[in-house]
Amino acid sequence: VPQAELAEQLAEQQQQQQQPKHQQQQLAQMQQPLRQQRALPEFPSGQEPWNAGQAKEVCKNCCNDGYKAVPCFDVEACAEHAPRGGKYAFVLAHMGMPKWPWLTFIDSMKAQAEQMRASSNSTVDILLFIPRKGSQGMNKEPTADVANRLECRHRALLQNYGVKIVEIPWSVPPKMKFVPVYWQANTWCGPQDLMRLPALGLEGYDAIAYYDTDVEFHGDVEPVFRCAASGVFLSTSGGVEEPMNVGFFALRPDPRYLEAAVWFAQHYNYSNDKGGWGDSGFLPAGSDFVGSQCGQGFVHTLFHKRQSPAARAAMAAGGLSEEGLHARQIDRCIWNYQTNHQCPEDLDCKAIQVHHKPTGKPNGRDCPKLAHRKDAKKAVVSAATLAAQEETCSLECVAVGAHCKCGAPDAHIKTVAVDGEVESCEASAFNAAGDGFKVTFDGVEVTVTRSDSRDCWCDDSLHVQCCIRKK
Repeated sequence: VPQAELAEQLAEQQQQQQQPKHQQQQLAQMQQPLRQQRALPEFPSGQEPWNAGQAKEVCKNCCNDGYKAVPCFDVEACAEHAPRGGKYAFVLAHMGMPKWPWLTFIDSMKAQAEQMRASSNSTVDILLFIPRKGSQGMNKEPTADVANRLECRHRALLQNYGVKIVEIPWSVPPKMKFVPVYWQANTWCGPQDLMRLPALGLEGYDAIAYYDTDVEFHGDVEPVFRCAASGVFLSTSGGVEEPMNVGFFALRPDPRYLEAAVWFAQHYNYSNDKGGWGDSGFLPAGSDFVGSQCGQGFVHTLFHKRQSPAARAAMAAGGLSEEGLHARQIDRCIWNYQTNHQCPEDLDCKAIQVHHKPTGKPNGRDCPKLAHRKDAKKAVVSAATLAAQEETCSLECVAVGAHCKCGAPDAHIKTVAVDGEVESCEASAFNAAGDGFKVTFDGVEVTVTRSDSRDCWCDDSLHVQCCIRKK
């Protein structure tokens, strides 16, 4: 990189680096539920995990260094150089009110977390990012209170699998420079992609790995966490030859990465004509690609384009040195499978550790999810874990449903019987239509009363979470 050009970028960064007080507060709030940063382990000279070398080729020409195709990084060799055990987190993200079924592959993630705990005495959390009520999004109305309006079955799912909600303050970095009109629906690709950026700054973890909710775990991903914990940013390319698929990345989190990402968003634009993010180009793609204007292009530029003055300036703004940045790509056919494109024709589907796509019944040579494999056993959460979740009573979602007897004097009240003795219930609930209800119970009955109106309701999605002792 021409030193004069880099010096100019850094000078501009120093002039613009001072953030308004409210932006500093937002970053502080984002880091609040997290803990003190952990020190990076020291490695003997010549045994640095990021110099582990290349893996045995499976995927053909599908890893890159930000500019050209390179051999895929050997994540397992990297892990061998890294300490065993630590504090890890799987990270998921969800925007908007969830439907049902939801988090359909959470069982495989939970099984992986248990396996890692048992094999290396690690602490493994599962975190779910949800935008905070009223947080900065892209649409004109404030973000809905998703965390507190989850249906009973959603809350029960999170509780049963030990998923922790982390409410994030924005879905798009504050004062982001590139904000196209088509992002205002708060959906793919900008907000839905960029709301996962807070994972970069999660404190208190040796390593985190973000995965899309349609990812299913078929094998052992502990090497990904161990390698990332050594200070290596890991990613893969995409299934239609995008330079990066933002449905997976892993790293040793650091608040400085988050600060760099926010600064990058605030200072650089995106253009299909002028070379992507911060004029950094689209290489190794010949031009714009799927998701280049979204998280895939943004994160690939920031972490993998180490010759980009814009990316270097952003990292410097976060207080990071180039010498400490180690970004590598691992084999997509093994660690983030997205159809058989660029994979060997004779690929053994059992070699896949993480399956991303296809989510449904596969076509041609594509390897399927476990539900479509006759020889596969689906991941099962241990009986000990399930038993620990059940104390004197078991949490259940009581199906209340609709009460469409409009015009009746008690149209706003409905009572249902349950199989067992009710010991407790949540005090209030909502259905998918947003109607609010007060919840009471007596013996084997649960009663709901509309708290926002004395009207009936015809939406049948209402469930109430209660703790019930079986007879």
